[in-house]
Amino acid sequence: MVPTALHGPELSHPLDRRIPLASWLTSTDNDWFAKSVANRYVRYLLGRGLVEPVDDLRSTNPATNEELFQALAEHLVANDYDLKQLISVIMNSRLYQLNSQPTAENSKAGDFYAYYRVKRLAAETLLDNIDHSAGTTTKFQSLPLGTRAIDLPDANYPNFFLKTFGKPRRTSVCECERSPDENLAQALHTLNGQVVTSKIASASGRIAKLIESKTESAEIINQLYISTLARNPSDEERVVCQEIVDAAPNQKEGLEDLLWALMNSKQFLYNH
Repeated sequence: MVPTALHGPELSHPLDRRIPLASWLTSTDNDWFAKSVANRYVRYLLGRGLVEPVDDLRSTNPATNEELFQALAEHLVANDYDLKQLISVIMNSRLYQLNSQPTAENSKAGDFYAYYRVKRLAAETLLDNIDHSAGTTTKFQSLPLGTRAIDLPDANYPNFFLKTFGKPRRTSVCECERSPDENLAQALHTLNGQVVTSKIASASGRIAKLIESKTESAEIINQLYISTLARNPSDEERVVCQEIVDAAPNQKEGLEDLLWALMNSKQFLYNH
C-alpha cells in the first residue's frame, strides 16, 4: 500500500517520504496541524488546552469552545504559522488577563476559563528566573556561558535542577513527559538546595555587586523585588524587609535571606 496521510494525499517520494509529509503537515488545507499547535499554546499559557488531553485530537473528543479553537487555528495559518503572533493574541486576550482567584460563582467553571489557572513555572523558566534574580549564569556542558535553559536545543545537557523540576527527557512525543505536579524534592531544592544557595551567595552575583557599589539597603531591597517579582515592594513590605536586613549579623546575610525568601514565595514560583 502506498503511504497516505490522514484524510490527505499519498506520501510516496523517490528520495525521502518526509518531504511530502512535511508539505502536508504545514499545508493550509490541513487544519489538524494548526489546531494541534494552537491547542498546545493555549495549554502552555492558560493552564488547560481547549482539547484535553492536549495530544488527543479527534472528532469524538471535541474542544470546550469549538469556535475559539477554529479561530486560533485560522489565525495561525493566516500569519504563516508565526508563533509570536499566536502568543500575542492569547496573552492580550481577556481570558489570559483574568484574576487567578476564583469566586463562589465561577469556581466550578475552570475548564471554561472563568478565571486564570495558576500554574508553577516550568523547570527551564524557573532556572532562568533564578539566574536573572541572583545575577548569575548556569554553565551547560559544551555550550557557551550565558546560554539560557530555555534555549537548550535538546535533552542531552544533564542538569540536576532541571531534572528535579521535571524537564522532560524527550524520549517520546507525548506531552505527558512533563509532569506539572509538585513534589517534596522540588520544595526541598528551593528551600535549602545547593543550586539556589550558591547563586544567592555568589561573589559575582547581584547582591555582592550592589554591596560593592555601596548601594543603600533600601535601594537594594527595591532592586531585589523588581528582579524577582517585577514590582516595587509595598510600604509594609519595605518595612519588614528592612527589619530582616537589620536583624541579620551583617548586611550581606540579611539581603541573602531576603532574596531567598522572595525566591521561595508563591509570587515567584507560580504564574498568576
